[in-house]
Amino acid sequence: MKGLITMAVVLTMVSLNGVATVDAQSDKCSHPPEFVGVPTGEAAFSLTGEAVAAGAEKYLHFGDELVVSGGEGGFSAVSLYAENECGLWLQHAKGDSLLTPDGAKLQKPTFTYVKATKSGHYRVEALGLTLEVERVAPGRFRVVLKSPINVYHGE
Repeated sequence: MKGLITMAVVLTMVSLNGVATVDAQSDKCSHPPEFVGVPTGEAAFSLTGEAVAAGAEKYLHFGDELVVSGGEGGFSAVSLYAENECGLWLQHAKGDSLLTPDGAKLQKPTFTYVKATKSGHYRVEALGLTLEVERVAPGRFRVVLKSPINVYHGE
């Protein structure tokens, strides 16, 4: 009987530890990690510029904008933000039109993460584009455009 009670206590502890691990992981993935990066200043892939063929590549760091879109109707930007066990974190920023009576209003950024397809490799869908992002060094990524960008003709 004493052996059964000991086994029940051990199983309960294992179960509780399993729940704690799941809760810790989901909590860790509910908010982005602290930003640590140095942007390169490299221009993002822009939906409101020149045409860019699929296969084009850039090397970007945390803090660099990945994809941008903007015009008279406002702007949107997706930036590389951080990487942890949850995946690659992206920061999404938006601004209202500059034509509003009270001027442009920047909305609070939101964050999402993309799980790795394999270690250090991510498939990112952002602002209608598909990009392949590969970590080549800590905080440095090779980004390949998988879908073409057509020339922008205005709004």
